[in-house]
Amino acid sequence: MARRARARSSLVHQALADGAAADGPSGPLAQGATVLIAGPQDGPLDRVAAAILPPLTRALPRGSKVDRTNSGGIDGVTGANRFEARAAPDGLSVLMVPGASALAWLVGERRAQFDVGHWVPLLAGATPCIIAGRVPVQSLVPGARLRIAAASIAGPDVAALLGLSLLGIEASVLFGLRGRQAREALEQGGVDLVFVHGTRTSAQLADLGRFGATPLFSFGTPGPDGQPARDPAAPGLPNLVELHQRLHGAAPSGPLYQAWCSAAEACSLAFLMALPQMTPAALIALWREAGAVAVRSPEAAALVELADLHPLAAPAAITRVGDLAAPPEAALALRQWLAGRFDWHPS
Repeated sequence: MARRARARSSLVHQALADGAAADGPSGPLAQGATVLIAGPQDGPLDRVAAAILPPLTRALPRGSKVDRTNSGGIDGVTGANRFEARAAPDGLSVLMVPGASALAWLVGERRAQFDVGHWVPLLAGATPCIIAGRVPVQSLVPGARLRIAAASIAGPDVAALLGLSLLGIEASVLFGLRGRQAREALEQGGVDLVFVHGTRTSAQLADLGRFGATPLFSFGTPGPDGQPARDPAAPGLPNLVELHQRLHGAAPSGPLYQAWCSAAEACSLAFLMALPQMTPAALIALWREAGAVAVRSPEAAALVELADLHPLAAPAAITRVGDLAAPPEAALALRQWLAGRFDWHPS
């Protein structure tokens, strides 16, 4: 660990030396870096950027300039396409994208003209993903027939639906229900389960609790060893792998489970910041060291406190992006499952 830290520090110092002194006007980022926000102005991602970019910029070498620009819609696909096509690997172009864009790539949306495997991660922001309902956890058994509210099949709900399928639960899905509509359906007995994800999950769960709903399990998160662990934001809840082991006597495996891991990761990521592939290692290290400082800032603490959004620096961010990039056989298995279960095909 100490050797790796010294190596990263050496790379940073080399980047500074290549671009002049850290406190000079000609530092490696003095000509101006641009963060492409893959989403509209004043959208959810733009608001997160307003919180995380100032401490990140402060942590960069003195004299660094960081601008931001917005591109495309809320799911980030248009912005990610633009970044893939135009960004130069010079350390001056950074992508900030929501996990939803990776989900569009995973399910095979034709408009997603980028490869998640090309992203070199710097920072990420994770939020909890939780299944809640008005049924006891003991009702989550193979063959159980439960009703769940979902907004659509091609969005984050795919992770919840595939997860239930892996557990052997026969979910009847009521599509077109999101937010208040899903809560009302739960209150009125129209559904048994709802999927809680995104920012402010604590507030969402508290609201559902007024209708008698309780959290049942979470998607979990990669542990320090890379193995599935309980979500630190919901340590009292079993994760999906734990629940599968309890129900089936073994952890889930196979291409569909790999696909679920990628979909669950995409669902949990409120944002990812990345450089293009082929960016020089010294500049990657420079940005990552600044990111490690930024996640300890008061602004990052406020994101945790107010939005249940947990900023992650490398190496945690690297692990999360590795989970996003499903192998081809897993992506194919997911698309076949979507076609067979819901007669859904990429548009």
